[in-house]
Amino acid sequence: MKRPYAKQSGFTIIEVIVVIVVIGILTAITVVSYAAITRDTKVQGMQNDLQTVAGVLKKYRSDTGAYPATLDEADVTTASGATFTYQRDYLSGSFCLMGTIEEVSYYIESDNRSPKEGACPIVNVAMNPGAEVSTWGVSGYFSSPVTRVSTTGGPDAGYSFQTTTNSTTNHQGLIHTISDRAVGGIEYTCSISYKAVDSASAGYTIILAGRGATTTGAYAGEGWGAKTLTLTTGWQRDSITFTTPSTVGRLYIQYRLTSPASGVGIRTDGIMCTEGSVDYEFADGDTTGWEWLGDPGLSASKGLPL
Repeated sequence: MKRPYAKQSGFTIIEVIVVIVVIGILTAITVVSYAAITRDTKVQGMQNDLQTVAGVLKKYRSDTGAYPATLDEADVTTASGATFTYQRDYLSGSFCLMGTIEEVSYYIESDNRSPKEGACPIVNVAMNPGAEVSTWGVSGYFSSPVTRVSTTGGPDAGYSFQTTTNSTTNHQGLIHTISDRAVGGIEYTCSISYKAVDSASAGYTIILAGRGATTTGAYAGEGWGAKTLTLTTGWQRDSITFTTPSTVGRLYIQYRLTSPASGVGIRTDGIMCTEGSVDYEFADGDTTGWEWLGDPGLSASKGLPL
């Protein structure tokens, strides 16, 4: 006796494809969700580290009177696996600590309790970066005359510093005050825009360098990071990097002719000095998003790198 034939039922090709697609979508969602959760956990760990380390730095200052030069100096330890960048500002007596993990950055400053998303601001310590108010803090090298002139173009249109040399025996130029509260052992990168006033002044060379004095104003040396520049009638910009000697209490940058000459007109503007070796684009308290840390136009300024 033959058994009745039982019709077999199965998935069609289309149904199999649909199932595979659904499984793939669910798997992708699970992976993305897991990655997001993992990332959030790492970021939270970094934020916790930022707050913990900030507390360590503040205690270090309470014990010693100053923030440490490096995180290692304060025996800082972290647990999140993030990369941390620490910068200390002697002028304002503050610090900024930035952590980065999974391409996400947060920072905490000495006057903040909670981390903020983004990068640490920087400080341009130059106290009169652009002659917008006066020639305060600028003096002549070998008594070269100091003037303030209206200007266009350059890094900071409005006003610029200018000198026209009047000696055939001295290497004249200008000395710009950067900070009257500097300390030794700090690396600075300073930049300045410069040009010849006229075609007759083009082709002359100047030496740009750091200079210092003690806290009482006594001469403490010059020529730090010296670089020779050639004047043209168009604006140029250059930078120098140097470390201040231990005796420094006041910081300047200067430029002077490499050889004495009378009647050489030199214009300067847009002075930028920051701690460290990075040559940042010029900015001051008049730049959008930046602020003056004292009198507008005559003090250090702070903001995010441009």
